[in-house]
Amino acid sequence: MAIDFFLIYRLLLTGLSVYNVIRVARSVAQYKPMYDRVPLWLRRFITDRGREFFGRALLLNRTEVAINLVLLIVLITLTLINWLI
Repeated sequence: MAIDFFLIYRLLLTGLSVYNVIRVARSVAQYKPMYDRVPLWLRRFITDRGREFFGRALLLNRTEVAINLVLLIVLITLTLINWLI
């Protein structure tokens, strides 16, 4: 019986990804009550500043962001195809 290391690798990678998604969801659920206690004006200020900062960064690095998004889509597509094979 041959050991399929690639299958083991894919299963480990999928398991690790699912585990990290669950951890992020738990963290969001844990800190949501604290976020709700922040005054509305402060939440708006932080949101506006974040939008301004990331908007400026995206405009400055537009081509790099586009290239990285295309590569990410290709990677996700190849991974899905690989799972279907």
